[in-house]
Amino acid sequence: MFSTRKTISMVLVSCMVASSGSALAKSSKSCPFTGAVTEESHERFSSVNKLFRKHYAAARKSIEDDFDVVIYGNEGALNLYIDGKKKDSRDIIDGRYTFLKEVAHITLGTYVMLVNKVDKDLDDATVKEVLDFKEAIEKASPDIAKVPLDEKVAARQKKLVETTTSFLGTVAEQRRVSSEELRAYTRSVAQMDLDNAAEAAAAQLENIDKVVAEWKGGMTDEQWQKLRVIISVGHMPRKQYSIFQYFLRLFNEKEEGERVITVDAGVGYEPGMDLLATHALDRKVAIDFFKDKWRMHRDLLSDGARQYLKKHPPLKQ
Repeated sequence: MFSTRKTISMVLVSCMVASSGSALAKSSKSCPFTGAVTEESHERFSSVNKLFRKHYAAARKSIEDDFDVVIYGNEGALNLYIDGKKKDSRDIIDGRYTFLKEVAHITLGTYVMLVNKVDKDLDDATVKEVLDFKEAIEKASPDIAKVPLDEKVAARQKKLVETTTSFLGTVAEQRRVSSEELRAYTRSVAQMDLDNAAEAAAAQLENIDKVVAEWKGGMTDEQWQKLRVIISVGHMPRKQYSIFQYFLRLFNEKEEGERVITVDAGVGYEPGMDLLATHALDRKVAIDFFKDKWRMHRDLLSDGARQYLKKHPPLKQ
């Protein structure tokens, strides 16, 4: 229930400080201990805690074994696992998605190249980087005509290229860019970037829906109801991630934790399964202890921390 030894250690350390003559010791009501707590004084409970960890792991493994059908996905592919074995893998991005994102990235590339060099003269190396980037964009721009885009979308790509290369040319010529000029540039392209992103998302989700529809057609009703989804995603795009949104809508879920979970990018299927089972077990704990299935999805210490900090603001002891 607690983060076991880590949680206990946090409590022990804070109370050892309180009992060691610090300013916090004057507020004894905040700490239930009457003296320092040593490792030896709770050694046998530490042994009990190891047994707790063993039983928790066994309970989680039992739940994990019941997950017969799982989709593990990331930005580029969906993988279908049945009874722990990969049965199918499908790409979910295509040329439309990739092209629209790559064109939009010329604006981000411009920004990150210059954001830490504003309001000062640019050295020769930076000016060369600016000109090299401009040249690379100009060489790539004829590819816009090779991609089957409707007139409006094609015009947007050309506008992104023209706006960006013009800005880069001005920066190189002036050998300087102000923060105001850089922001004016980014604001001028922001909506075009968002439009590209929206169309890239549509392409990706269209592909996902086709794959999921095909897989569903090969499942029994029982398998479909037991289906769980693990989505690997980077930290920054985690909130409202497009694939995550799709599966929440598919299952009519409002939050992560029941049929859909996310894991850090790079985390594989097996660790993802451990986390999926942890969600399921902790949900049981939350319901049976606290009558709130989401209670273990926030720190068990959170209520106590909020109450403590309300009475004892940081550095105000």
